[in-house]
Amino acid sequence: MTMQTGADLGYLALLSRDNGDSPYTYSEIAEVTNIPGFGAMSDLIEVTHLQSPNGAKEFISGMEDGQELSITCNLRMDHASHDPSTGLIKDQADKATRSFRLTHPDWGTTCTFMALVRGFTIDLQPNVAQVVTFTLKITGGLDWS
Repeated sequence: MTMQTGADLGYLALLSRDNGDSPYTYSEIAEVTNIPGFGAMSDLIEVTHLQSPNGAKEFISGMEDGQELSITCNLRMDHASHDPSTGLIKDQADKATRSFRLTHPDWGTTCTFMALVRGFTIDLQPNVAQVVTFTLKITGGLDWS
């Protein structure tokens, strides 16, 4: 008997950013090629005491901390999401916290989160597509709905 995996590809995942309206409306971030390390991790709090069982350290889970993401995109200065006067580059200069939404057609759910753009880098090489990497820091929790 052969087992077949139920794994899905990242293909068709979509990262969007709010348009600054209330209520939020979202627009796609252009040509995202990689979203590594998306998630959250809780702080680890040591609560060892003088009678901890077996002389072993004890821990509890602390506050959740959203991960820092390095989102890589094909550089599109002609697209609103990359445009230095309206997009993520401006968000970094303005120190703006924005709402983002990550979706994938296979998930059946959407993840919405707040993040600030900590920085960006543009990679220019003679025979390689121009890319921009935006560093986002999630602030607050992840909302799966």
